[in-house]
Amino acid sequence: KLWAIRLFFLIVFGMIESFWKIGDDRDKNFAEYNKICRRIFKQVGLECKVQGLENFPEEHCLVISNHISFFDIIVYLETMEKPVGFAYASNLMKMPILRRCISAIGGVSIYTNTKKVKATVNDISDYLSDGNLVVFPEGKCSYEMGEIKPFKRGCFTNLNAEETSILPVY
Repeated sequence: KLWAIRLFFLIVFGMIESFWKIGDDRDKNFAEYNKICRRIFKQVGLECKVQGLENFPEEHCLVISNHISFFDIIVYLETMEKPVGFAYASNLMKMPILRRCISAIGGVSIYTNTKKVKATVNDISDYLSDGNLVVFPEGKCSYEMGEIKPFKRGCFTNLNAEETSILPVY
């Protein structure tokens, strides 16, 4: 349990440290978070083995992943070689530290309000024209290895019309 407490504080201090290093360039900000997350993994003694990075397409793509825990995002930031943004619950923007970090690497706010679903789909399409986006279609953490909750359909609405590469990740 001590490693979990240590990990928590390393993440928080890494996020605070990043405040002075991030600017307007999403790719540079991603590289900075990548460096911070690699340092966190090293300090905690975690090793993440990734297979299939060669399958990441050259063009921008939609990365579809199951969502086991909040730690998924740290793993993506540590392992991805190409910059990615994240689809995130709109309520996360209420938290100042997370708001700053999310804004730095970019992403799309997912609204649960049915009136804003079309705007969310448009935001996803716009983001994909300029970057890679990780989406957790379950909508929330499953917290169980091997368990995949039913997908929310909102992020997939009208994406068939787009010529978007989809990279499934597990």
